[in-house]
Amino acid sequence: MQAIIKSSSQNALSLVLITLCLGVTCLIASEFIPVSLLSIIAEDLEISKGTA
Repeated sequence: MQAIIKSSSQNALSLVLITLCLGVTCLIASEFIPVSLLSIIAEDLEISKGTA
């Protein structure tokens, strides 16, 4: 019985770690994607890259 509980807790820990890593990756990506799009948006708005 203890082996089942231990295995279940290890699976839960793995799931938590994977979810945490995916969440952090999404947060970091959501910060960098708009910055990489600024030059494209600036061209469409016909403003300089420095102003954007």
